[in-house]
Amino acid sequence: MISLEAFLRGVAEIQSEAPTYREGGDGSDGTCDCIGLVIGAIRHAGGKWAGTHGSNYAARFAVDGLFRQVDAADLELGWLVFKALGPMDAGYDLPDKYRAGGAGYTGDVMDYYHVGIVTGVEPLAITHCTKGGGVDGVTVDTRQGDWRYAGPCALVTYAADTDSPEGGDTSMEIRRATVISQDGNPVKLRSTPSTDKPYLAKVPVGTAVEVMQDAQGWSQVRLSSGQVGYMMTKFLAFEGTEDVPESGQDEPSGETFEAEMLERLEGIQRTLDAVLDAVTNG
Repeated sequence: MISLEAFLRGVAEIQSEAPTYREGGDGSDGTCDCIGLVIGAIRHAGGKWAGTHGSNYAARFAVDGLFRQVDAADLELGWLVFKALGPMDAGYDLPDKYRAGGAGYTGDVMDYYHVGIVTGVEPLAITHCTKGGGVDGVTVDTRQGDWRYAGPCALVTYAADTDSPEGGDTSMEIRRATVISQDGNPVKLRSTPSTDKPYLAKVPVGTAVEVMQDAQGWSQVRLSSGQVGYMMTKFLAFEGTEDVPESGQDEPSGETFEAEMLERLEGIQRTLDAVLDAVTNG
């Protein structure tokens, strides 16, 4: 463990050397990337980083309780802060090792694609290493922006215990729901929010699931077995709501489809009969 003062001093030392951005750099050769700034600062302070060189690793294994959707006023000096994307957000690119079945899977499927360090709170200062928008190296953000995930670094000793921020949440934003369908058929669990690829499993009606995220008619759910996949939102009854179930298939079942077509054909026939009768007796 290293002290907060030594950690922040390490950040400042790397910043003063004006490194340029390079993926995999840690400030030791005049280059760094976002997580490299964190790793380099820890090493400057005499600490050791034994894990993976990656912001997704840091969010899962190097933070002592990750707070979600925090406000700027809740950030503490020396905390690690992250920008993240959900599975249905454009640009989402979570490495396979952190997905279901991967060695680093924890149940958290957010893609923490960028990390920084809170080096000031009043006024706010988030120091990070990046490239783009005219920046190539270490820079400081003075507004929170998309830095919405944060927590104390597990390798740093802070002056006092960190309490959960008011309004913050250290757990995933999960809702509970029950699988439903009008015809009683199982509902398909898919690997992506699309019917284009084979399904992973058929989930029986009445099964309780955890809903991790939903958008555009699909929900990402987790079964009691830990399996994660996507399901059409219309087949879920959320706690505290009354939902009218629909057919349990992504596409109409054979019987349902035939009944619908027969009803439509009979309606067309009735219309034609009425027109013919009007012409004949007109």
